[in-house]
Amino acid sequence: LWFNKLGSSPSSTKHVFGGLLFQFNIYSEELSSDAIKEIAEGGLCNLHSRNTRTLRWEDISAKTRTGSVKDVKVCMSRKELQEQLESVTEKLKSTRNELETVSGRLNTTELQLGTCSSQLEDKESELEDKESELEDKESELEDKKSELDDVSGRLNTTESDLDSTKADLQDVTNRLNRTQEQLGTCSSQLEDTRAELDGSRTLK
Repeated sequence: LWFNKLGSSPSSTKHVFGGLLFQFNIYSEELSSDAIKEIAEGGLCNLHSRNTRTLRWEDISAKTRTGSVKDVKVCMSRKELQEQLESVTEKLKSTRNELETVSGRLNTTELQLGTCSSQLEDKESELEDKESELEDKESELEDKKSELDDVSGRLNTTESDLDSTKADLQDVTNRLNRTQEQLGTCSSQLEDTRAELDGSRTLK
């Protein structure tokens, strides 16, 4: 008697059946629909007691096996089922506890995310303000540069009158120095603003 072989010889090594085989029986009579129904409703673990079985599953399972045959436990006792149920229940309880823990962490993370989002919006608003201030400073700087160019031009055109206009030149020089100090202050403020802007962009 052999299964899972291709050919008529027991020594054949060409296995072709790759599925499961369970409760395989051959009967010496044609089973009635009621008998078939009884067997089907009995389930996989139903022990067949019909005397007309000429090839019985328990005899087949007791034979020597060759090839890659593996036993798979299908039927379990009530005690085994109860133990398995308790094990699954304990795992379910543990999983629920883990789920509650993860849910708590998720809620905390969502709160933190909301706080971070609010802080991010504030930083973006601050960044926009800094950019606006920077534009204003750049505009002021351009104006100062324009004034400085005008003063330089006036100085170039009044070199011939230098001796007679020393007092005026001193006034212009003083104004120029003040303008340069303001320009330096503005440039310093501009660098600070740019540094703050870079820091804000890095945080973003």
